[in-house]
Amino acid sequence: STVLVNNTTYYVSQMNGTCESSRTPVLVTLTSTTAPTVAAQPFCGSATVADLPQGNGTYKWYASNTSTAVLTASTVLVNNTTYYVSQMNGTCESSRTPVLVILTTTTAPNVNSMAFCGNKTISQLPNVNGTYKWYLNANGGHPLNQSERLVSRTYYVSQTLNGCESATRTSVEITINIQPEMPNSLSIQN
Repeated sequence: STVLVNNTTYYVSQMNGTCESSRTPVLVTLTSTTAPTVAAQPFCGSATVADLPQGNGTYKWYASNTSTAVLTASTVLVNNTTYYVSQMNGTCESSRTPVLVILTTTTAPNVNSMAFCGNKTISQLPNVNGTYKWYLNANGGHPLNQSERLVSRTYYVSQTLNGCESATRTSVEITINIQPEMPNSLSIQN
């Protein structure tokens, strides 16, 4: 077998019995393809093929390494599933790269109402492994600073896992009771 050289003109003829046609020049252009490098793809909640890297429109996504059906942009991705991606260079398609898709769904934590005596701060509220964020509002706003002093009111808490914060927040009623002061002097009554 002959190895073709890129950008080289070869000549072809046709045989009919013992008769050979004149030769026709054919320019050979070789196009190289390289499988794309795509890392595992983490998403919060749900995702579709359109959310995966597209390589400026040159990537094709497949459900398996041997599938001939290209996945559409609206195909919903499944958690902990390996998909396969190839890259197009003109009309040439590369080999496929396996890509693991990880979907993380986070729910708001289950936190009950609480009562405290005296001055307390956000840092004294539940915060399992640093995954809770406390807010003044059910939606929007910024997480409260750990040194923020608590007052009697409703606070809202979310949970973050693998970088994905819960879409909803749990409302938690906090009550701050005034700590009684010790009297300055004690008198004994007979």
